[in-house]
Amino acid sequence: MSDLKDNKLFKAIKEKGTNLEAEMSFFDHLDVLRKHLIRSALAIVIFTSLAFYYFDFFYNTVIMGPSRTSFWTYRMLCELGAYLHRPGLCIDKININLINTEMAGQFTLQINSSFMIGLALGFPYLLYEVWLFIKPALHDKERKAASGFVFYASMLFLLGVLFGYFVITAMSLSF
Repeated sequence: MSDLKDNKLFKAIKEKGTNLEAEMSFFDHLDVLRKHLIRSALAIVIFTSLAFYYFDFFYNTVIMGPSRTSFWTYRMLCELGAYLHRPGLCIDKININLINTEMAGQFTLQINSSFMIGLALGFPYLLYEVWLFIKPALHDKERKAASGFVFYASMLFLLGVLFGYFVITAMSLSF
């Protein structure tokens, strides 16, 4: 029994310094997490800045796109209505009246919209940074099982955004 404990002790002493993650304290882990979060926040700030700079394109083409009858979803519904002989599926007119009731309303809209666009564009990188933080704590089997996490989570996020934009928003505006 004593020899078994001695062997484990000698093995642990020999391996000391080779497994960095096991030797990190709680505050060391917090420091590593902080670095990952700072890089993620920086990516989101960069995408937000780009969205702010190109706000005319994002606002007129992307955000206000569903307010036009030439929007892709409305055209597809019209084609489906023609195929099914249901002219009621065509959307001829969308009544949207935008008003501003605050002094800095347009600027606030631009800031908020740019941040949401930056968050949406930076989300895959945020997932990647989370994966880089979690990956060292996983065993080989767990790491192999979760190897496609960033890709699949990013694809599901993209599908959710596209569904919300092309289906939910379009149907909500034409309701």
